[in-house]
Amino acid sequence: MARLHSQERSWDLSTMDNADATVAQLLEPAWLIDPRGLIQVEKKDDIIERLGRSPDNADALLLAFYNPPGDAASALDWLKQAKRAG
Repeated sequence: MARLHSQERSWDLSTMDNADATVAQLLEPAWLIDPRGLIQVEKKDDIIERLGRSPDNADALLLAFYNPPGDAASALDWLKQAKRAG
């Protein structure tokens, strides 16, 4: 969803708190196109190891727009698992 918003220029992050830091964090992950033609984004743990800090602002923004697959019950299950892991 975030990539779509960015491609379509359908969101304006300039008025949010810490906009510069958040945009910089969104641009930090390395990525590549795998042999199947899919975009593979660097894992968060690898980003933290490489940069020495967590991209917390970007994380919060992306989670705000995340829509888990399935129905509402699946979304709640995903949220419970994420809370346990976090």
